Amino acid sequence: MTIICGKCEKEMKEIELKEYEFEEGIILDNVRAMQCPSGHVTFTDEQADILEIDEKSKVEMIPLSKKRFLIEVK
Repeated sequence: MTIICGKCEKEMKEIELKEYEFEEGIILDNVRAMQCPSGHVTFTDEQADILEIDEKSKVEMIPLSKKRFLIEVK
């Protein structure tokens, strides 16, 4: 499936963001996303579903620092 950037109309490729600020002060590590050659980032519905913190409230959240935590999906 080809995904085209809505801003620059270039083809997007799946990448892994080493860090992603989900909300102010909440940083997630190693997040799958889509990025175009111009640097615009978006998420597929499946990738966005993985980021839903409410859904992850049933899995283990491991504090890494005051502003960082790891969500371990079982």
